[in-house]
Amino acid sequence: MKKNLFMLTLVLIVFSCKKNGQKPETDHAQPVKRDIGIPITGRSAVTKTIGIDGGSVSADDGLLSVIVPAGALQEATDVSIQAIENTLPGSQGPAYRLLPEGTVFKKPVTIRISYAELNLEGTDPALLRLTYQDAEGYYYLPGTSTIDNVAKTVSTESNHFSNWTVFECYKLTAPNSVLPGRTADLKIRTYIPIGPLAKNPDKVLGDYIETDDNDPILSSALWRLSGEGTITPYEKGCAYLAPSSVPNQNPVTVSVELTGNFFGSGSSKVQKLILLKPIAIEGSENFTINLDGVSTRVTQGVFFTMGDALYISGNMNDRQFHIRISAKRTGSFPFKLQSAANAADISLVSQADLLDYMSSFRTACNETEPSFIFSPGQVEISKYPAQPGEFLQGIVSGATLYTGGNYCSSPKTVKLNASFKILMR
Repeated sequence: MKKNLFMLTLVLIVFSCKKNGQKPETDHAQPVKRDIGIPITGRSAVTKTIGIDGGSVSADDGLLSVIVPAGALQEATDVSIQAIENTLPGSQGPAYRLLPEGTVFKKPVTIRISYAELNLEGTDPALLRLTYQDAEGYYYLPGTSTIDNVAKTVSTESNHFSNWTVFECYKLTAPNSVLPGRTADLKIRTYIPIGPLAKNPDKVLGDYIETDDNDPILSSALWRLSGEGTITPYEKGCAYLAPSSVPNQNPVTVSVELTGNFFGSGSSKVQKLILLKPIAIEGSENFTINLDGVSTRVTQGVFFTMGDALYISGNMNDRQFHIRISAKRTGSFPFKLQSAANAADISLVSQADLLDYMSSFRTACNETEPSFIFSPGQVEISKYPAQPGEFLQGIVSGATLYTGGNYCSSPKTVKLNASFKILMR
């Protein structure tokens, strides 16, 4: 009986993120099968023939590359990369299927993924790791992932092909915004690395959980706050209490310092990393229009995107104010027709007044002459939000709106300036 218990203990050894320390078993200490990603519609596989002299091939988006050294293949082989859906919870990176699946190399090949386009809020490049998924659905962790902070890539060596992606082994999560006087909970999410199992020398990724009691790295957490409000660390995270009114510094930033030997780094060196999470205090939005020197507050300010365009709208007394920008980014946009690229147009609409004010005016004397004059000035987007809790911020400067004219007649005009700061919800 004692021998059977001993053998069972060896089947599943659950590791903490400390390389040289074992973690006691928890309810989460089980291998987790996940769905196999299917090819992404509209993304074609890239194929290249690589022979015994080696070579390289990159995905259609250029984010993943495979470098095959000389002598890794015994004969010329068609190597393919197909973009697939990422089925690993907590991973925001792209995923790829490397073909021919099951190919075994005589020398390790290098698999490299760019993280330049990833949103690393709440984590750190040093915490990025590559992982591969086998045919049964298990995600495995190769022995070492190497980070290049200059090229912004993470890479590893492998002697086989399968499905690959990148993930953060620790991430600080919290709501992106909170109301004045309310509380936001901050958690550190991580995976439970299990194994190695008998069939594979690499560890398998278990559950993706919020704060593991048995992880010495998480128990080392030191919490700090930059901005108004208070923080209260507790066993499984930290609570941020927002001030009773919107502070001048908004958003505030909560940070956590973690110390330890993070799994998959390939080094026994203890690291100290600081993870940051901005939290916006709702209520600091503003939207103001100045027409011919008279300022008016715009209510119910919202923005959204459709296709390749950004739309900003709000109510001003009995009128509706609309901005359309044929781009989704920061920058300066002159006034042109809606069909023009990287341009803006404005309309001021009233149900009581049939004459709409527009940032363009047709001057031709008949309908077959599409001549227009356009407003001077521009719309400037200074901040473009990447996720909820961040703000869209910008101004309209030096604009002239036209109305009342028809073809050959002269229009009425108003001078317009505006500023806006709208929360992405």
